[in-house]
Amino acid sequence: FIENAVMVSENKSLYSLRDIVEFRCQPGFIMKGPSSVQCQALSKWEPELPSCVKEVRCNLPQFMNGIWKELEMREEYHYGDNVTLECEDGYTLDGSPHSWCQMDGNWNPPLAKCISRSQTALVIGILFGIVFFILFGTVSYWMIQKYKKGSTSPAWNSQETSQ
Repeated sequence: FIENAVMVSENKSLYSLRDIVEFRCQPGFIMKGPSSVQCQALSKWEPELPSCVKEVRCNLPQFMNGIWKELEMREEYHYGDNVTLECEDGYTLDGSPHSWCQMDGNWNPPLAKCISRSQTALVIGILFGIVFFILFGTVSYWMIQKYKKGSTSPAWNSQETSQ
């Protein structure tokens, strides 16, 4: 009937219309599809017969920096499962947000990573601001001193003109 499956209900050679058959997978396999099906007209089963696929586990890394903590993550994923990743504020997603567990136990595309946003622009901006402030202060001080000298004549300057 179904490869790597065991029939839970009575095993018969012929089934009547509306008979229900239930399956479970052998150890080491997991079921894809419904565990029970019903015999329909023209030798059809509804819903479609399930399959028992080798149990494949895909793991998430133990530490995933910057992954949004509110995401509902499971401890284990199986072949065909997918995961959607999002990053917390201050992090940027590097890679696809969606990955699927493959038959070989790997994720495709590979799991994305949350990368801390670069602080370089902020540091450069702050340094530029400090330099600008110092330069502005120096020029302002120089101009004020020049203005003060121009409005009051120094004593040596007035003596030179009177001789």
